[in-house]
Amino acid sequence: MEYTSKLTDLINLPVMLIILAVVLIYLVFLSGPKNIPPGIPKWNLLASISFFMKLGQRHEGTMQKMRTKYGDIFSVYMGPQLVVIVTGYDNIYQALVKQADVFSDRPTWLPGAKEMTKFGKGIGLNDGETSRVLRLLALQALCDNGVGRTSFEEKIFEEIDAISEALLEKQESREFKHLLTCALNNVINSIVFGVRFEYKDPKIHDLIGTLDKIFSLPSILSPFDFLPKCVIRRIPKVHKMRTDKTEAIAELQAFVYSQIKEHEDTYDTSNIRDFVDLYIKVSKEENGTNDVFTRGNLFQIISELYFGGSETTSASMDWVFLYMIEYPDVQTKCQAEIQKVCGDKPILYADRSKLKYVQATLLEIQRCANVASFPLPHGNKCNATLNGHFIPENTVILPHLESSNLDSKYWDNPKEFQPERFLDESGKLVANPALIPFSVGPRVCPGDALAKMELFLILTNLVQRFTFYREREDMHHGFKRRDGRTLQAAPYKLRAVQRK
Repeated sequence: MEYTSKLTDLINLPVMLIILAVVLIYLVFLSGPKNIPPGIPKWNLLASISFFMKLGQRHEGTMQKMRTKYGDIFSVYMGPQLVVIVTGYDNIYQALVKQADVFSDRPTWLPGAKEMTKFGKGIGLNDGETSRVLRLLALQALCDNGVGRTSFEEKIFEEIDAISEALLEKQESREFKHLLTCALNNVINSIVFGVRFEYKDPKIHDLIGTLDKIFSLPSILSPFDFLPKCVIRRIPKVHKMRTDKTEAIAELQAFVYSQIKEHEDTYDTSNIRDFVDLYIKVSKEENGTNDVFTRGNLFQIISELYFGGSETTSASMDWVFLYMIEYPDVQTKCQAEIQKVCGDKPILYADRSKLKYVQATLLEIQRCANVASFPLPHGNKCNATLNGHFIPENTVILPHLESSNLDSKYWDNPKEFQPERFLDESGKLVANPALIPFSVGPRVCPGDALAKMELFLILTNLVQRFTFYREREDMHHGFKRRDGRTLQAAPYKLRAVQRK
């Protein structure tokens, strides 16, 4: 999710004073609910702004300071909106699993959510039966495409071969993330539209550029969404961000709708080629009487697949190779296990049960570099309680997944990188329930099986073919993070040397 960036760069002093005056007057006459989780009070607008700024900029220790001061469940306000942040595995599990019937709603009342769902709500921002039906349809499409089975591996191997070819063609230090994004974007294209693009094709770069623009701009929980439009127009940079986002969504919509139109023109009920065909099939069976299977919902689901299956997974994959070059001994151990178990043959997904150290390494990287520190916001449409705290209706609930993956109750030395923590004395893989990179409960990421398959196959087959090194041996990345909706590694370069 996106939080505010440097506010002082966006808003000049007179406008800031006007905003503060209006908001403070509004808050003075509005008494808040009682017995809510402790936290920054509603009237302390500057403290709330400071918190979200630091959170968005990944300031080390921000969450820990709040937890130390207020406890593991605490509250802040974004304008008039109450936001409750839930940390620690036990509390997150209580909210998202044990009380899933209460806290699995989406805060569709937020201005940002209304803006994002004007074409359709898709899966992520839908509630109730509609969300369930569309989720099942998306999972069926993934299953029909063979996700988790040998038949789907051919699509991933095609991308692995394309990455390898690109690495051999340009044997010099390079940023790796763009190649990974091309590969993972093509996997989604094959599932959704039944097509793939060559890495030199401008179409895939245009599509990735559009997705990058959307992903880098404010999401459904942004403080700017609570400002009056007349105020936003007086803040040039904020106004431009909103305009850029609208234009980028229009670009993505034009691409997606052109693909849908092509599918409608060539649709054959006896030959369901991909997810769009499956959606058309179900829509025709409903004879257009069901307001679930709309073109708007189809566009939103495809957008979600791009963001979850391409943007987020490529960020995870980028972290994987950063850890490979920063921990060369771990890379060597992975290569040794692969050689011992698989030799020179391609590594298949079925081999994962025999590659225990590789699996432990991937789990540990996901724990240390959880891309989605916060999933999409949850909400409750009725009054509720959470571990003794009153949670009034229409509260935004933010589970902090990173706090679970670093929870000292469940992890020894949680800030240390130790793949061996997932192995017992006999070398068998050990599960830990507190590792929740894809969230937990009914709203768990529907693409988790696809992401796990991609991470495993791409890592194993590439480190079998290449050894990855830092750009220069004396250049340590330090695992720097980049601001944004997701936890991404700051840009780095690596060298790939073909193994003999």
